Amino acid sequence: MQQNPRKYYIDKLNAKEEEALKARKLSLGIGVIRMLLFFLFCYTIYLVANNTPPWTLLIIILPFIALHLYDTKFQAYREDLHSLIEILKAEIATLDGDLSNYENGKRFINFKHEYSHDLEIFGENSLFHFINRTVTKEGAEYLAQLLENTSRTKGEILELQEANRELAPLIDWRHQIQIQGWKKEVALDSMITSANKYEDIIKHRWQIIAATFLSTTNLTVILLACFSLINPAFAIGTFIMLLIVTAGLTSQMNKRILYVDGTYKSMMSIHKILALIHQEAKRFTASKLKKISEPLCNDNNSFISEAKELTKILAALDQRSNLIVNIVLNGLYLRDFWVTHRTDRWFRKNKNQIAIWSKNLAELDALCALSHISYHNLDTSYPTPSDNTILESEKMVHPLIFKTNAVGNPIHIKQDHLIHIITGANMAGKSTYLRTIGINIILASVGAPVFASYLTFKPTALFSSMRSSDQLSEGISFFHAELLRLKQMKQHMQNHPNTFILLDEILKGTNSKDKLKGSEIVLKKIIEYPTAGILATHDLELKKLENTYPTHFKNFCFEFEYQEEKIIFDYILRKGATAKMNASYLLEKIFLEN
Repeated sequence: MQQNPRKYYIDKLNAKEEEALKARKLSLGIGVIRMLLFFLFCYTIYLVANNTPPWTLLIIILPFIALHLYDTKFQAYREDLHSLIEILKAEIATLDGDLSNYENGKRFINFKHEYSHDLEIFGENSLFHFINRTVTKEGAEYLAQLLENTSRTKGEILELQEANRELAPLIDWRHQIQIQGWKKEVALDSMITSANKYEDIIKHRWQIIAATFLSTTNLTVILLACFSLINPAFAIGTFIMLLIVTAGLTSQMNKRILYVDGTYKSMMSIHKILALIHQEAKRFTASKLKKISEPLCNDNNSFISEAKELTKILAALDQRSNLIVNIVLNGLYLRDFWVTHRTDRWFRKNKNQIAIWSKNLAELDALCALSHISYHNLDTSYPTPSDNTILESEKMVHPLIFKTNAVGNPIHIKQDHLIHIITGANMAGKSTYLRTIGINIILASVGAPVFASYLTFKPTALFSSMRSSDQLSEGISFFHAELLRLKQMKQHMQNHPNTFILLDEILKGTNSKDKLKGSEIVLKKIIEYPTAGILATHDLELKKLENTYPTHFKNFCFEFEYQEEKIIFDYILRKGATAKMNASYLLEKIFLEN
């Protein structure tokens, strides 16, 4: 049985903070030892100056090098530990409704999308914000694409579910991946751009032969000069000649340096992520996970092996900024030429694979984020895709209601050509109910668990019309915007045989009589399509449609009670239409009280 996530995070945070304290003390100790070694080195130099054998310097130099190498790895461990502590604190905060530590997906907001704006899929405290744990830019984009599309087959949904179930318990592994992208910009887009326009700099075999001859000759001349077998002037001459040869590559090399900083840092993180994927991929059983990880970790030309090589190449390019090292190494063996040759060879071999690797890594990144829902929320359940039942559920709640105990409500729509008409007073819960339905349909379509005791659904193409607004810059009035949205809905139903519609108070931009007539026209047209859905409305006259078309319309409502001059809502969905409204009462309270 899974441990309570809050307890798990708190216990792990306490353990890691204690570990960090020990690491801090050890780091101080390393600093002290390094200082002592420096003073010993200075003293040894003094002894060597007074006829002590020079080899005694090695007694100090070797431990210093060993300590430096250890400290480099230790500092990387400390950075990872610090990131993990921040991640654990962020997760505890999310359990209390604070999502601020994660990207909110504001950049993906699309006012014209079929449902994402209406259902608040992107932006502050959105569904994306709630789910997002991606570590790469491409992973976040892939997650956004998943949430923007509900049109999947039953087989695709079950495949996603299988992957989700397998990833959900791997919380420690996912945290290790999160560490590599925590508060960093990890992306492959610059490398893909470079690959698409990449052309070899070294294009002829004779160039490689000539460079080999020059490098070998120069190193031989320098070696002979060191042993006083030839005049040192020859060595200086060949050294300068190699620098002149290298200068011809400078302008082309500098073009590559333009994207080194971002790509190099990203590749360092991506290589570590790939190592973690490689470690776990051997145990994957879900067909989708095996399919995704295979190009990343297989034995033949996998991303993990090629990423390691590219990281070395980018490190070499990055080191060109050190002028002294650059001059010395180019003068010795034409270093820039050989780095260029390695870069050419890498892109020639892999440029057609990079986009595939990027897509697979992004997909796995997004699936890891989705799997977090199951681990974080013990009261969720995996839905059952159906060939017949449109949507059936009990105790369904909205995942983003944190501060109060959310009231779960049912939905039972067993066939197409059926619309539930929801009436109720202001603030009674109609719009929240629609968003609850919509968000859980989206979660179900991406193979994630839903916030309900159970959910059976037919894969569907979701569409909503809930938040129309005027667009003054385009000369579009509120009513015109509503008409355009309804036209978009009609086209959507024509293009998608299985559509689920969510409508909230349509035709608000016209008078009540015209609104009623227009709403009836819209609803009667909808039921001509293989479509089902829900309409929330204040127009109580629409309840009569149930009597006229009993197989196509069903009435439900949210009620309230007056208690001691207060309005009390219970947010429970009931059968039938309401007869209660509260706008006049609320306005009277505002404007007539002293």
